[in-house]
Amino acid sequence: MRELPPEDQLLLIRDNAPILYVPAQQWHCPLCDPDDTKAVAVTTVVWLGPNTDGPHGRCRSCGQKYELVRAGEAVPPIAEQGPL
Repeated sequence: MRELPPEDQLLLIRDNAPILYVPAQQWHCPLCDPDDTKAVAVTTVVWLGPNTDGPHGRCRSCGQKYELVRAGEAVPPIAEQGPL
C-alpha cells in the first residue's frame, strides 16, 4: 500500500478557488494560457459536459474549476467573478 504525498503536494494551485463561469466555446484555461494561443488539441481543461453535478471542467495544470454558462446568459468577465 502506498502512502499519499503531503497535502501541500497533493492539491493543485487553484483547487480551493471558486468556480469560474465560461461560455461553451471556451476551450482553454484563461489563467494558464491568458492569450488563448494553444491549439484545441492541447487544452489543459478536461470538460465533463453540461449534465453533471458540480463543475463542468477542470484545468489539469492549475486545478481551476469551470462551469458552462447556459445558452443565452451573459458571461461575467473573469476578473469580476471573485478573487483569483
